[in-house]
Amino acid sequence: MSWKFWQQNAGWLALAVMWLVFFSPIISGQYVYFLDDLKIIYYPLELEYAKFQSAWELPHWSSLFGFGQPLISWGQLGFFTPLHLILRAAQVPPLALLQVSVAVYYVLGLFGAYLFGRQQKLAQAPSCLFASIFVFCGFSIGHLNHVNFYTSTMLLPWLLLAATALIKKPTLLITAAVAALAAAMAVSGQPQVITYSFSIAIIILTPILASHIRTVRRHKPKKIWRYSGTAVASTLAAGIISLSIASINILPLREFLPQTERNQTLPPEEYF
Repeated sequence: MSWKFWQQNAGWLALAVMWLVFFSPIISGQYVYFLDDLKIIYYPLELEYAKFQSAWELPHWSSLFGFGQPLISWGQLGFFTPLHLILRAAQVPPLALLQVSVAVYYVLGLFGAYLFGRQQKLAQAPSCLFASIFVFCGFSIGHLNHVNFYTSTMLLPWLLLAATALIKKPTLLITAAVAALAAAMAVSGQPQVITYSFSIAIIILTPILASHIRTVRRHKPKKIWRYSGTAVASTLAAGIISLSIASINILPLREFLPQTERNQTLPPEEYF
């Protein structure tokens, strides 16, 4: 390979090396990531999910969690997490599923953040730094064993990519991509994480939208109203589609979450 190739792809390669080194124990099969919440929540939850999915049923109440939980609306890991649905359909054992999940979602977050940096006109080195901080910072790694965290947050860079593309040039394909990504995040994580991820997206995208509107006004003033109408229509369409898809998870949460312990106020003695 030529020196030019290495120069042009240094960012990708550096991130690939980081990911391989960090997840090498799992990838090589020498280590199984299985501790804390993975043992007490997500592994048994995936065992139950696999039984329900193989029977083509929605996950109902289970006596295996607390005093009985409505699994589809517990506010933990979503039953409809896209990658997990596919792996369960392929009959991947729950423990192996969790290993594949963490490795795949973190590589998605890593390269998604890098692409977003490049989309914002950052050079390879700053984009690589941004991606590595996003994925390997203490906050993200501290939630490595919280499957209901990274299944949403690691899709955030891809939502930002698609939404930025929608801001710059609204099309049906990009609208569908935004809707699909938003829905995937909403059916995967716990409610707090979903809210957190979408809040960050709004904070980041607002100045991008404002900047693009100023650019259109300056260079194409006659097209500002047409652009505004198309952008608003595309955003509304993406929102309606994503909410419609995610309603299969959101509506049960709205109905049953108040009945679970996750909605209860902790007694004072729990704080001490």
